Amino acid sequence: MTVNGAYKKLPVTTEVLIRAALVRTLTQLPSVKYVGISVEGESLLDSMGAPVGWMKADQFIDNDGNEINTYEQAKVKLYFAGWDGTHLIAAYREKMYLTTTSMERFIVQELINGPSGQVAGLYPTINPSTEIINVTTKDGICYVNLSGTFLNVVNNVSKELAIYSIVNSLVELSNINKVQILVDGQIPNTFSQSIYERNLDIVDTLENSLLKEQEYMEQQEQQTTTKQESEK
Repeated sequence: MTVNGAYKKLPVTTEVLIRAALVRTLTQLPSVKYVGISVEGESLLDSMGAPVGWMKADQFIDNDGNEINTYEQAKVKLYFAGWDGTHLIAAYREKMYLTTTSMERFIVQELINGPSGQVAGLYPTINPSTEIINVTTKDGICYVNLSGTFLNVVNNVSKELAIYSIVNSLVELSNINKVQILVDGQIPNTFSQSIYERNLDIVDTLENSLLKEQEYMEQQEQQTTTKQESEK
């Protein structure tokens, strides 16, 4: 949809709330999954000067109308899985959130929500049915208590990679150095340790991951072609 130049003059908070209202309203139509906004033919930019692009409803948190002044815009660094489930890829996400929700809980919830789908090469690390029981931080350690569904891994992502997607994302916050993950209040005996620290050895760039995926697909195609020729 296209709006006129007056849209650019809106206060930041007002603009984001209007944007949220438009997206959440229009995506209620069965035929509408994403909404894009342009201002007099030019791409809408966020407060950081980056193109907003296509938006979907779950980019905006529900508001009952009584907490309009408790929203703030957050830009967080999240770690999602690469194509083969053996490495993590960092991605930034900018989204309005309720200040009554801790930033730690917000990050974990966004990981559960998974990639936005607007960037190719990013895959979920956590079962979307996982529920957050509690998230607290004390003395630099963030304690994350999740429902048992967390242990049911998605796609080909290992349990360890799912753990480090949470750990690496949370330690991006200045007040967190380590993370302990509980499942239904207990540390599963399948976990390699009780408290985790940042692990950058399993982090790759999106560009490199996409290149490896392309090479793998080409190898698979070549093997298929070779097999078909040998069977003739």
